[in-house]
Amino acid sequence: MDWKNVTSQNDIDEIMKKFYNFHDSCVIEFFCKTGMYVDERKYMRQDEESEIKMILKSQLGGTIEIHFERIKQMNIHIYDKSKYFNNIDGAKMYMNNNLIFWADSMEWNETNIDNEITYIICEKIKYIIY
Repeated sequence: MDWKNVTSQNDIDEIMKKFYNFHDSCVIEFFCKTGMYVDERKYMRQDEESEIKMILKSQLGGTIEIHFERIKQMNIHIYDKSKYFNNIDGAKMYMNNNLIFWADSMEWNETNIDNEITYIICEKIKYIIY
């Protein structure tokens, strides 16, 4: 198994097909690196790149690990388990103006930012399916 880079809409179509549009999947692990740090002189810096690592498991497609790099915007929504079941019925993923957009809902779009939907906008993605 090798990491695959997403560089085109065809790559996105491939990942969506291989992982069944994320239908009946869930986020099982999430890690975020902001790119910020404090150097040895206690100065705040932002020289490193931001990155999100997300592992999702699917009833249909196995397990996928996605690395979102150079994050432009994100919203992470953790559902209240007493009110909602936190599965993904179908995700949305596309490219626009050299950015990659991923959301855990088909209802999401760039102009209607819904805080109850997890979405990530970034410059680069790579993934591996186990």
